[in-house]
Amino acid sequence: MRFLHFHFLYLLFLIPFVQLLFIYWDRRARQALFRFGDDRLLEPGRQAIPFWVRRTRRVFLLLALTLLILTLARPQWGEKMEEVRRKGLDIFIVLDVSASMDAADIKPTRLEAAHGEITAFLDLLETDRVGLICFAGEPALTCPLTLDYSALRIFLDSVDTSTISRPGTAIAGAIDLALKSFNSSERRFKVVVLLTDGEDHEGKVEEAASKAREEGLIIYTIGIGTTNGELVPVRNQDGQFREWKKDEQGQVVQSRLDAATLQQIAVTTGGKFFAITTGGGELKRIAEEIASMDKKEVHAKLQTTYEERFQWFLLPALALLCGTGALPGRSVTISNTSTQKGGGTL
Repeated sequence: MRFLHFHFLYLLFLIPFVQLLFIYWDRRARQALFRFGDDRLLEPGRQAIPFWVRRTRRVFLLLALTLLILTLARPQWGEKMEEVRRKGLDIFIVLDVSASMDAADIKPTRLEAAHGEITAFLDLLETDRVGLICFAGEPALTCPLTLDYSALRIFLDSVDTSTISRPGTAIAGAIDLALKSFNSSERRFKVVVLLTDGEDHEGKVEEAASKAREEGLIIYTIGIGTTNGELVPVRNQDGQFREWKKDEQGQVVQSRLDAATLQQIAVTTGGKFFAITTGGGELKRIAEEIASMDKKEVHAKLQTTYEERFQWFLLPALALLCGTGALPGRSVTISNTSTQKGGGTL
C-alpha cells in the first residue's frame, strides 16, 4: 500500500486528542449536572442512557474520523503498467551570437535580452522537443533536440559572442543546418525560432527560406535590435571594453535591425515576424501559436500506476457516521422527588 498524499496521515495524531476532549467534556457535564441537586437524586436519571450506548457512539466517531483521514491520504495498491504517450513538435531555437549581438540598443544587450526571451519560452513548453543552434559566420549545433529543458538551459547559459570563432552573420547557413538536424522524412511538425538582428553577410537567405518551405519547416523570426542601430563594442579577453568595432575602411560600425529580411523569411515559410521589445513577451506569443498546431507523438514510455482504494475507507466512515446518528441521544430526567421540590425535567 502507498498513500498519494502522505502528509494527511499526520492528522491521525488528532485522534488521541479528540479522545481526551471526550473525557474532558464528560467531566464538565457531570460537574454541571450535579449542581442541580444531590448525587443520589440525579444519578438514576443520568444513567437513563446505558453506558454501552455512550461508549459505542464515541468509538464510532473516532473510527469514522480515522477512516476519513485515511481517505484524504488517498490509499493506493494494485500496480499496473500503462503506456504514456506525449505529443509535441520539434523546435530548433536558432540564436545569433555574432559580435553585433553585444550592441546595447536592447538592454542590457541584444544577446542577454535574447537569453531572457528563450528562458521564458522554455517555461511555456511541456511536451515539445527543443534544440539549440548558434551561428555567427558559421552555424553550430549546440544542443540536439531534447525533452530535457534543464540541459538545454545549461547549454544556453554557456553561449556568448565568442562561442563561434568565425566572424559574420550567416543566416542561410543556420537555416540549412536546422533542416539537416530535423527528421528529413517528416514534412510537418518542424518549427524554427530564429533570433537575430537580421544583418546577413553571406547571402542566399531567400533561397534557404524557400527550401525550408518545401521541407515543411515553419520559421518564426524575432528581430533583436532597433532601426536606429547602435555601435558594436569590442572587448578584450577579460570582457572589458576596448574600442568600437570598425569596418575595413576604418569606419565605426553602426549595427541596425534588418526587419525586412526577417519579415521575408517568416512570410516565405508561413511563420510570423516579431520585433523584440524591452518588455519582452514575443516568444510567449509564438508559444501560443505553436500550442494551436497539430502535434506528433514525440515520446512514449511505460509507467507504473496504482489503483485508487480510497472508497474502501470512505464508505465504512459514512456508515459509522450514520450509525452514530441512529443511536439514542443524551437526555437527563430528574427524579420525582426532585420534581416535587420545584425541579422539573432537564
